[in-house]
Amino acid sequence: MDAIKTISINLWQRSIAGLHKKKVFLTGCLYFFTTFSFAQTNLYGKWVDADHKEKRVEMYAGSNQKIYGKSDKGVIVFKDFIYDAKTETYKGILINPDDGQEFAIAIKQSSSNNFTFAVKKFIFRKTFVFERRSVNQ
Repeated sequence: MDAIKTISINLWQRSIAGLHKKKVFLTGCLYFFTTFSFAQTNLYGKWVDADHKEKRVEMYAGSNQKIYGKSDKGVIVFKDFIYDAKTETYKGILINPDDGQEFAIAIKQSSSNNFTFAVKKFIFRKTFVFERRSVNQ
């Protein structure tokens, strides 16, 4: 009789543990996918350089689900950006429209209305701030 109680208790504990693992897994999946999808959509739209209002860019999703940015002249200046949940940044390539030089950068979104990134070359570093463009800009 004790053996039957022990077996039934063990089976019950295993089923509870299994349910708990499934709940944790499903909750984790839900968190990951909602964080990823909401985070990426915040970067889409029209932006302007805070210091140089003539520098404008529109961020959009490419066919490969990466984020791209193109200037008003139609030149791609941001390419292959993906969201890194660990650092809460978008990582990708900045292309200098003047000479085609490429720089690996990470965009940090401070709010839904601005983002920053830094470009490093040798010992020099420059930080850029972009603001969401209003309708009339």
